[in-house]
Amino acid sequence: KQWYQRRVRGVTPTLLMIVPSAVLYFTSFDYMRNRGKDFVREKWHPIVPSISGVLSRSINVAVFSPIEMVRTKAQSENQLDYGKLKASIKGHISLNGWRSLWDGSRAQLLRDIPFTLVYWYLQERVKLRLAHHGTVLSNMGGAVTGGLVATLISHPFDLAKTQVQSS
Repeated sequence: KQWYQRRVRGVTPTLLMIVPSAVLYFTSFDYMRNRGKDFVREKWHPIVPSISGVLSRSINVAVFSPIEMVRTKAQSENQLDYGKLKASIKGHISLNGWRSLWDGSRAQLLRDIPFTLVYWYLQERVKLRLAHHGTVLSNMGGAVTGGLVATLISHPFDLAKTQVQSS
């Protein structure tokens, strides 16, 4: 039973966060990407997805950082059930204030902004270059290239975010 509880710790906050987070991110991203091209000259169109991604990610971090902190705390504190987790969060807030629920959001933005800028820029550029190979290959090539390079750049910031949120 303890083995199972350790494995699923943090799953509930993750599930409560993942669907609304994805909906908020992609809805705001699509809206800003589509409307952004109306406000800039055509020569700037290639960076519109990157800027839209950064703005959408920033909104997402502001909204979901407290849930992310709860999830990270639940996963990092051994032998922590939900009753103890609630007490731990209350203690954290009384000690550090309610703003501390956003601890780690700066580190998360330091991770997410470079990732998003690089990912969307490369994804769009590679997708355009591979367009003559078909939609599936061009989308896959863009996503893989953008994701790989962006991950290599942003991974150290991910470690810093986790360190801040779990302490």
